[in-house]
Amino acid sequence: MRYLSYLTKESDLENIDIQDFIVSTKEFGKFSTNTYDEIISLTKKCREVRPSSRIFFEWDTLQTQEEFDKKSALISTYDLSLFDAIRVLEAGALNFIDENFDLPIQIILESGNHNLKGILAWERHFGSRLERVILGLELPKELLKKYSDVLTVPTEIQSLGSLLLFYSPRSLLKNKIEFDPKEKQNNWYSALANSEETPHKGFQIIENDHGTFMLHPKKHSLMDALDEIVGLGIKNLKVDLRLFEENLNQLDLKKDVKVQFENDHFIKGYFNVNKTDKIFVKLKNHRLLRKDNDFIGTVVDVKKDQYIAVNIQSRKNNLALGKRVKFLMPEGKTKHMPINSLKNISLEKITQIRKEKIVLIPHTSGVSVKTRVHIAPADENPSI
Repeated sequence: MRYLSYLTKESDLENIDIQDFIVSTKEFGKFSTNTYDEIISLTKKCREVRPSSRIFFEWDTLQTQEEFDKKSALISTYDLSLFDAIRVLEAGALNFIDENFDLPIQIILESGNHNLKGILAWERHFGSRLERVILGLELPKELLKKYSDVLTVPTEIQSLGSLLLFYSPRSLLKNKIEFDPKEKQNNWYSALANSEETPHKGFQIIENDHGTFMLHPKKHSLMDALDEIVGLGIKNLKVDLRLFEENLNQLDLKKDVKVQFENDHFIKGYFNVNKTDKIFVKLKNHRLLRKDNDFIGTVVDVKKDQYIAVNIQSRKNNLALGKRVKFLMPEGKTKHMPINSLKNISLEKITQIRKEKIVLIPHTSGVSVKTRVHIAPADENPSI
């Protein structure tokens, strides 16, 4: 098993646990800030002090046709013979590299094909040019094992780094928020975002010249599952600390990363459990279906100790002061509450709903967004 990481400054070469290195310029790497001259200098230094290390150039951005034309012209001026292989994400860029260069290709499928049939198609297409497949983090260990057994080329996954949830080549952030000028170094913008539909918060949003990225609040680590990874047949593990506060030369892969990065919280992503189909269970949840005659609406917002906002979806059962409601939570729990206050979204007191689409009722603990709201039957009189 070999570790590889990003070479962004000379001190990165001090980490002897890392055998191979990835370099990229700010034009071709989604989180890179180095210039071409800088990566050439780093590459030559690496050849000098770490002669057994392999060095890969990475092109992991998406681009429009206009941007692609500019980048394909620019990369044609690079001396790619200095590198041992090129890592590419986008299909158009892969085709361009295949037709114009003879470097070995490492295909990045972290946000590409996750099914074996598609990956095998890439393997057949590139033939002997393909020397590695970088698999996505959405694959649980059972599939990682299957894919590594079936594929004839070595595989790679990220063992330590950030967990990218969403990437768009569009600008989605900088035109929405006022930024301090110091945030504009390298044209990078960063903000934190919270979910409106779930309790989750603290998602980091980054925007730069390559688009907008949303990251999981927790970092990703498989470093305490190395014995399992060896058994899966995966030959290469990537460490990416570019969005960490710590530097690569501070990392000791023989020690517990949770101790070394005590300010960070880690998860294994989908490694242990395939959660990609969880949403379909929710969609089929019978508790979220509108089957009851006493149905009123759905909770769309909750402010602790202030209010519960209900989207009125049925007027068969008029919600009014003095009535009792039953909350049916997605997980199956129920709760009852009398309506002793009722307001519209202008915070005006009302006695019953008429044309209102959203109304505010008193807050009570345990009620979350997507909870169904029903009029409690007269013969149903449990404690509140």
